[in-house]
Amino acid sequence: MAVMRQVHEGTLAASEGAARLGVTRRHMRRLMRRFEREGGGAAVHGLRGRRVEPGSSAGGARAGVDAGGGAGLRGFGPMLLAEHARHRLGVRVSAERVRAWLAQAGGLGNASASRRSVGSGGSGAWRRSRPLAVYTDHARLVKEMGVAGVATIDGRTGSWRSAGFRAGVLRGHSRRAARRASSQSCACADRQMLALFLAASVAVSAACTTPPPAEPSAELLEAVDWYTGVAGTVDDDRARDLLVQAAGDGNPLAVMWLARVHSRGRMGFGRDPARAKRLAESAIGEVERAAQAGVLEAVFLMGTAYDEGLGKPEDPVQAAAWHRRAAERGHVLGAHNLGNAYAAGRGVALDVAQAVRWWTPPAQRGDAITQLRLGEAFETGRGVPPDLETAAAWYRRAAAAGNAQARAALERLGT
Repeated sequence: MAVMRQVHEGTLAASEGAARLGVTRRHMRRLMRRFEREGGGAAVHGLRGRRVEPGSSAGGARAGVDAGGGAGLRGFGPMLLAEHARHRLGVRVSAERVRAWLAQAGGLGNASASRRSVGSGGSGAWRRSRPLAVYTDHARLVKEMGVAGVATIDGRTGSWRSAGFRAGVLRGHSRRAARRASSQSCACADRQMLALFLAASVAVSAACTTPPPAEPSAELLEAVDWYTGVAGTVDDDRARDLLVQAAGDGNPLAVMWLARVHSRGRMGFGRDPARAKRLAESAIGEVERAAQAGVLEAVFLMGTAYDEGLGKPEDPVQAAAWHRRAAERGHVLGAHNLGNAYAAGRGVALDVAQAVRWWTPPAQRGDAITQLRLGEAFETGRGVPPDLETAAAWYRRAAAAGNAQARAALERLGT
């Protein structure tokens, strides 16, 4: 309950809360919705005090899907599978009907069916039974349902594998049930049952593929615009609220941004390097996968990861390389940070003229800090010929966005 309260108050990211509770991010969101409705009652299991149904003990019948090694619907029983079919395909079917289908396919046995005696002296012990293998003919499925794919509930390799894609494994069944099911070309001939298992595979033609890379949410992008001044002015309060909202939904790019602001105390957040590293470590895998897929915000965040040692070892050369990739595609903070690297000679050769070059595009789009940096460059003649009029113009734009240093510079210049 303490974890849910911290997530609700915004002091703990939803992804970090999920890790502490040992649940998925999706389930964490469910818990938080219940917490908002019911308060502390959300922590009470919904089945507390209810009688356990026969056959639901360990080793009994539980339907689950293992699509491509771990992702999917492991642990789903008839009720959740029925809900999944309704939401994914619009197929309305009762949990009892699903239970009957599973029983027909050998998918609902009893606990004793999986019991085996092992060892000497006839001592009884539990042993994990083999997965139930149910095969669906590819050509038949295409002909009957018009689906360009095949639902193969398949726990083993063999000649059937070439006929289609592996959609999942029903676990918790005896060897005899597996042999009986595998002798049939289609143990689940009912059209709605095929639709149900197609829903469980999420996408039949890509049942074994990984989920798509993370994309930045609208809230995250808006938060960054208010933080930089691209929205018209710098507003850290609004940016902070939007970022907390985006990170609370479990978006890994937003979580990485939360690590970034805690790393140096940006956006009005307190500086907390330890928390920044924890957040970064929880999100860096998904961020890197998205960056490799070309997601622009993730490309920039990889530069941050190497620049500040967030989920990656600190490496200025790698940081500059990632920031360059983002800058060349028009990312405001990517160009901003690449300019900083040239100005400091960090990861690249010191070159203030190059710094001015890379600061100019984000300054033109409203980034207040690069506007300030250009004002300083033109005032001092670093990287460009000195020009007080141009310096004052950049200072005025930065001051209008709310930058206090730019206002002080204007007072110093007497303009």
